[in-house]
Amino acid sequence: MYLFLKTLARIAFMPFFHIEVIGAENFERGAIICCNHRSLFDPIILSCVIKRRIYYMAKSELFTEHGRLFAWLLKSLGVFPVSRQSADRRALSRAEEILKNECVVGIFPQGKIVHDEKSFKIKSGASLLAMRTGSDIIPVSIYFEGAIRPFKRITVRIGNKIPVAREIGLCSKKCREISNKVSKEVELLLEAEHGNSFGKVGGLLLRSEQSHNNSERSP
Repeated sequence: MYLFLKTLARIAFMPFFHIEVIGAENFERGAIICCNHRSLFDPIILSCVIKRRIYYMAKSELFTEHGRLFAWLLKSLGVFPVSRQSADRRALSRAEEILKNECVVGIFPQGKIVHDEKSFKIKSGASLLAMRTGSDIIPVSIYFEGAIRPFKRITVRIGNKIPVAREIGLCSKKCREISNKVSKEVELLLEAEHGNSFGKVGGLLLRSEQSHNNSERSP
């Protein structure tokens, strides 16, 4: 079902948007994708541009407020619910199981759609999950100007993986440190300090990569 809908989405969705992907998929084992949340289309965008199957963690309201058919469709796609009101042990166990099978869990750790890209502040759930399983965190950003609509230019940046050592006990200080690092990495990908202009951001990143490559070739 996932592969079928992914193929359908690529056919129906991709031709109407100019999506630029910067960075490579640098993860081979189980990993946690942490991405900013700009629109309802974010899971579709990530699934279209990332080769590996992503099991998304989604707010439980999506499974109860839109009918049984929609809930069935989400479950068929590997999406699993998480309660935002309390520590959801069931969702945590499900995510741990997925990661132990060396699959990918997708989380939008802001907990809701956020249009302000000047800062990326996250909840601690992703960091806690990474510590419990020893899974890498992959920072990812989605950027586009204004509201999403057909023929919009979209940039997806995949950052370098953040290795996380497995912790037997809960260390709140370590958890905060990881969350802060993820926040900073995604903010860097969004290039908030450069005003988030699509052309400017893309140009800066591409130029920086070219400059880096040229400096390595210089004697």
